[in-house]
Amino acid sequence: MWNYTKECLQILYWTFFKPYTCRKYLQDIHPNLKLDSNPFSERANFADNPRLKRYADQTAWINMLTPFVIAILVAIPYSLYAEEPFKWHQSLLFLCGWSLGVLIATNSSDKLQDWLRAAFFYTFILLVLWLSGILPKLIIMLPNGEVWVIQITDFFRNILENKIISLAFGVAFGVAFGVAFGVAFGVAFGVA
Repeated sequence: MWNYTKECLQILYWTFFKPYTCRKYLQDIHPNLKLDSNPFSERANFADNPRLKRYADQTAWINMLTPFVIAILVAIPYSLYAEEPFKWHQSLLFLCGWSLGVLIATNSSDKLQDWLRAAFFYTFILLVLWLSGILPKLIIMLPNGEVWVIQITDFFRNILENKIISLAFGVAFGVAFGVAFGVAFGVAFGVA
């Protein structure tokens, strides 16, 4: 466990402070790897190249956990010296969503990936139809439609007011950026 953690910290250090060393290390692992490449795009080579699989797993762990550590290291002094308190609940919800998104993005299950794509697609379509006013008009035509529209609208307003949207954005950005653009960009975006 200690060697694995040490290697993760070394990769993180090289990524930000010794990019040439990191680039050479990645070329030794696999010729297609670059600082900004997604190691999970080479998933087909994992069986033949255990170092590639190990690096991909380390990239996922770095992208999941480093934003938490940095957020805590920044939030504590901020809470002590700032006039307004640090928004722990919103930040932690986002970071939990971020970690979940990285887990989803690095998962090799095709069924899970297909299900998530379909869920995001249909949710997006429903949101567009709702915001455009088409879906509420269709619902109003149903028996007790006005009550349903009010209840659905209240439900979404409560979700937005309770900051659950932070979790959703965390998942979305974790899937989109977590490991897709390499360690440096993923960690930097997660922390930001």
